[in-house]
Amino acid sequence: MNDGNPVSMRTTDCDKDKAQWVIVGRVEGEDLEPEKACAAYPETATWLEKRGRGEDYVLCLAENRRDRAAVALAAQ
Repeated sequence: MNDGNPVSMRTTDCDKDKAQWVIVGRVEGEDLEPEKACAAYPETATWLEKRGRGEDYVLCLAENRRDRAAVALAAQ
């Protein structure tokens, strides 16, 4: 899944060519193990963690398919 390298992402439309990932799940909570948190989302290919300032969650990401209606992320 995630190789642990920091990634910079931004929100974009799913139909944009730059959209590489879509959010298939969001799991809230402290001390989450991303792989376990995203187990409920079998399409998950990688994840993005947000930690600190009261915002502790994991975004479970799947590869973007143009037929999917979801929020998409593009690498900057």
